[in-house]
This record gives sequence, C-alpha cells and structure tokens, in this order.
Amino acid sequence: MPRISLLLPCLQADSAFEDTLASLLRTRPAGADVIVVHDGTYQDQYGLAGEVEYAVAASRRLIAFWNAGWDASAGDFLVWVRPGAQFDDGWELACFEAFSDPAVGAVGPTLQLQNAGAVRTLLGLTTSPTGTRSLSGSSRSDLLGPTCWAAAYRQSALGWLDPIDLVWEDDYLDTYLALALRKLGYRYQVADHWEVLVDGPMAEQVERTRAHGLSAARAAIRFGQPLQGGFTAGLKEDLPRLWSQSWRWKHFRDRMKVSRFRTADQHAARQLEERATRREKIVAQTSQPAPGPGRVNSPARRAA
Repeated sequence: MPRISLLLPCLQADSAFEDTLASLLRTRPAGADVIVVHDGTYQDQYGLAGEVEYAVAASRRLIAFWNAGWDASAGDFLVWVRPGAQFDDGWELACFEAFSDPAVGAVGPTLQLQNAGAVRTLLGLTTSPTGTRSLSGSSRSDLLGPTCWAAAYRQSALGWLDPIDLVWEDDYLDTYLALALRKLGYRYQVADHWEVLVDGPMAEQVERTRAHGLSAARAAIRFGQPLQGGFTAGLKEDLPRLWSQSWRWKHFRDRMKVSRFRTADQHAARQLEERATRREKIVAQTSQPAPGPGRVNSPARRAA
C-alpha cells in the first residue's frame, strides 16, 4: 500500500485540534505518518512522540504551516487536515481508488458540515471569473480542487511546485494549490465514499465568507484563463458588493496593489507553463505518473 503522510496544523491546542488528532490516530492506515505542524510552542502533554512526528513552522501563518509540513512529509500521498475534521475507518480505500488515475493530482472528500441540526455537503472549491474563492456542493464540472479542511495530494504532483510565498492570503492556500495543479495538467477527483465530518462552531468557520482581493487578482495573472485579470474585470465583480454588508474596501483596495507583483507573477506563470510542457513530455514517454523535479526523492527531503 502506498505510504501516506497525514499533516495536522496546530493553530491552537484546543478541543478541536485534540479531537482531530485522536481521529487521525484511530483511523490512519498502516504505515501512515502523522505529522503535527506547530509554531514551536506546542507541548506534547499526552506523550505521543512515538506515534506522532512534529514539524515547526517559521510563523503562525497557515501557509507557513503548510510549507513546513510539506517539507517534512515523505509519503507518496499527502493528506492535509485542519482541526475540527473527523475521519471514519477505511477512508483511505476510497481515497486510493480516486488516485488510481495518474492524471489525478488531488482528491477531496464529501465534506459534511453539521451545525444546529442542519447538514450541508461540500465537494470542493471554485473561483469567480476574477479568481475569488468560493465553495460548492453541487456542480462537479466547475470544481478546481479540495478545500483546505480535508484534502489529499499526490506527492509527485506537488513536486512540480515551489513553497508558497507568505504574501498570499492564508484563506487562499487551497485555491492556490488547486489552480497550480490544474495549470500543470492534473485533475481533481471527489472521492464519493470518503466522508469527513465538521460539526458545531468549526462548521461555521468553513463557510465563513471573506474577500480575496490581492490573491484573487494575482491568481488571474499567474494561472491565466479562464480567470480574467485587469481593473475592469475586478470592478465588475466588486460593484455589486458596494451596497451589501459583505463588501469591504480592502477587497477593492487590494486589487489595486496587484501591479507591484505583476512581473513576479508573469515570471511564475512562464515557469509553470514550462513545467507543464516538461511533464507532458514525460507522460508521453511513460505510463507512470511524472515525478516532480527534485522534491520527493531528494536527499534533503529524505533527511527531513
């Protein structure tokens, strides 16, 4: 069976974190690594050092937690789980089945949000024409990738990517990964028989709406079509928000800042296109998934 690295960020050592950690330890498949990512302040009060590995992030940013956990992982597949999510026994079977197609770079569960007696199902995330992140529980044709609350990634697919710069918004972590993997030619697959439960107050956090001005506008440049970049596209999306309570001036102001990152994002877009071309050539020559350049099997990663 392929090796799995389970990554759990410890944003704060509360009951949600402890419940999710217990769920992972109870349901993890044989040989799976459980890696708790923290900021250096976490205390192992339950003496789990023999069962859990630890990675320290450079800051308390969620993206920094991702970068540190990814660097410490050694599995063929990486599963990222945020505190509050609960797994059932045998979840890995549905996950591996979805990964049977080597063109699938990311797999997500059917995320069950339960709060105040109501249950809503989420299948993944989408973006607006200008890149603003949103969640979807209906149409699968528009899905880009899994949410950051429970997501599985093929390590060789991630190997084509670089660590994520902290200038991106934390709430945009899952969208960044989804858009980047799509740019490289990978697909997203929902594992219908893999259900993850998030209940109570944490379920409210999953669906909390936020404005994504700077990251959305930058993504339109870096990842290209079908996203639409430019002032006009952003203004067309922002104007309806002007008269609603959810509209924020920061959302519009951040879109104005995108020009300072334009050169870097255009360079990154060319790099992704070159890597996508290289991957296509490798896939054409072999039936095996194309390995990422210098990530999975490098001596530095094995040492980590």
